[in-house]
Amino acid sequence: MANGKGIQYSTISREVENNFKKWLDYSGLKENECFSMISNGSSAIHLEEDSEYTHVYIMSESKSIGEPFIWQKNSKVPYKAFWLDLMLFLSYMASQSECERFLKTVKEFSEKYKVNLK
Repeated sequence: MANGKGIQYSTISREVENNFKKWLDYSGLKENECFSMISNGSSAIHLEEDSEYTHVYIMSESKSIGEPFIWQKNSKVPYKAFWLDLMLFLSYMASQSECERFLKTVKEFSEKYKVNLK
């Protein structure tokens, strides 16, 4: 059983890493550029919601880093799935950036916008 969980974790980890690389490519960023922007200056994660969309921006010095994460309320993607993917993504980014300030930013964001994922 433990072996199966390890394989499942490894698969999810690879998927998050691949999503990060796709996001970098889509955003026109190189990994070192992204982490440099996160490390140099104050970072924030900004949430905007309206009647149709949820937008999440990763910010540094009031400038967006990469493309925002967008969830459309009428989509077939459940809000909880969007939120879980987002938190995995942000956690991966924080661990790879090795920036304590950004890790703290991710933790504060997750605590402020807790979503019941059960």
